Amino acid sequence: MTAYNLTVARQVIIHGDCWPVVSAVAHLSRAVLPGSECETTYTLPELLQQLHRKPEA
Repeated sequence: MTAYNLTVARQVIIHGDCWPVVSAVAHLSRAVLPGSECETTYTLPELLQQLHRKPEA
C-alpha cells in the first residue's frame, strides 16, 4: 500500500523559463499553501543559489 506524506511544504521553489507559467504556478502555490514561502527562479545559477539557501525546498 502506498503511504502519502501530508505535511505542508514550508519552502517552495518554482523554476522555469516561461514567465507566465512560473508566475501562475507561484500564485496558485501561494493560494493553496498560505503558510509557506514561495520563491521563483528563471536561471540555473539563481536556482542553485536558492537551493543552497533553502535545502529543504
